[in-house]
Amino acid sequence: MYEDDNLISGKLEALIQLMVPTPDHYPDRAFLFAFLLTSRIFIKPHELLGQISAQCREHMKTINKVT
Repeated sequence: MYEDDNLISGKLEALIQLMVPTPDHYPDRAFLFAFLLTSRIFIKPHELLGQISAQCREHMKTINKVT
């Protein structure tokens, strides 16, 4: 959910997707800082890293299929 072009909330899965850079998107440093600072309330750090890694692998598979 955005308010005045600022992200204010979202599902955990969607927020994790926003952390992973893609050819069309590079995460904002302020978002990364705020998310990492508060994410421990909702998910354990090793689980977060696992989900980020899975997202990266999916993006790499997609990129490799296109090229």
